[in-house]
Amino acid sequence: MSMNDREIADVVAAMAPVAVGGWIQRVYQTDESTVAFDIRTQGRSVWLVVSCRPQVSRLFFLDE
Repeated sequence: MSMNDREIADVVAAMAPVAVGGWIQRVYQTDESTVAFDIRTQGRSVWLVVSCRPQVSRLFFLDE
């Protein structure tokens, strides 16, 4: 199932206050369709995970 524009906007809104001004430290490709970005910001790391697997696309933000 694809994500709709509202779901994507919700993830972006949740991560913007934390991730703006940060930089990507590392990128991990966890499988053929998933990438995890380690973003360093404000003295800590946060994660953005993007999957484009056809039936289970995902975009989520993890604040450690």
